[in-house]
Amino acid sequence: IAALSAAAAAVPQGVTQVIAPSAAAPAGCEPTYPGQFSITIVNVTESQTKRDVSKRQSGGAADTALVLSLDNGQLYDVSQNKYGYIASNYQLQFDNPPQAGAIYTSGFSACSNGSLALGGSAIFWGCQSGQGENKFYNFYDRDFAPELCSPIYIDMIKAVGSSAGPSAASVRSDGQPAASSAVSIRSDGQP
Repeated sequence: IAALSAAAAAVPQGVTQVIAPSAAAPAGCEPTYPGQFSITIVNVTESQTKRDVSKRQSGGAADTALVLSLDNGQLYDVSQNKYGYIASNYQLQFDNPPQAGAIYTSGFSACSNGSLALGGSAIFWGCQSGQGENKFYNFYDRDFAPELCSPIYIDMIKAVGSSAGPSAASVRSDGQPAASSAVSIRSDGQP
């Protein structure tokens, strides 16, 4: 019985309920977007200049393109069948189902200016991890480390296969989106 109990405890439990912020979407933002899109990062303080965010430190080249949809506040990675959510560490991740302890699994919206919002804000935070050539950024819904984080917009760009606009984002095998000019995703679900 102890072995069965230990095995059951080792199986991670996911979140299947819809959990949204209490704040309504900003004016001009809708919980559903007609079609698919990818994302890119814009530094809030640099007014429409794409942020130079380094590639992820591990995982090498992206495995597949990051193609998203937004339906009734839920962000979905259609290329890997994973849901976008805010994890217990405040980080934007993609998993199916979202990991236990997820803070928000819904509440995303597409704004008329091209930004993605969560709850009442279109501002996310890009927080540095690693150093030197191993430096990369993870994306969060709050600034929990001011010395490492910068305010960012997550902008929606053309879907993969479209003939115009910036290049499409990619997805790595660990599920994490990684940022350069467009965001890719690693298999562990993190941007």
